[in-house]
Amino acid sequence: SLLNVQQDAGSIREVLDERDRLDSRLDGVARQSLDGSAMVQSRLTPTGLQITMQFDGDVRLRQDWVKSPDGHHLTVIETWTTPAVRQPIVFRRSYDRLDI
Repeated sequence: SLLNVQQDAGSIREVLDERDRLDSRLDGVARQSLDGSAMVQSRLTPTGLQITMQFDGDVRLRQDWVKSPDGHHLTVIETWTTPAVRQPIVFRRSYDRLDI
């Protein structure tokens, strides 16, 4: 998959495979995003970026973004929690930077 990320001092835009778009401010305040389907909160952390999404039915997604020291690789750790499953479901995605 292709992840396009645009960031400035106060916001981030993430587009996955040219169709799923997330716009969020980096101030830690939850706001509606993903075409109104989730409340999204984003903040910078010492290791990168954390994005938390709250969906209907008490389904939550937390993404921890960590860049490699050279800036050419990004690891996104996704932790899903839902009332239907006892343990969190964790995925790890890795991206390589393409300089266009």
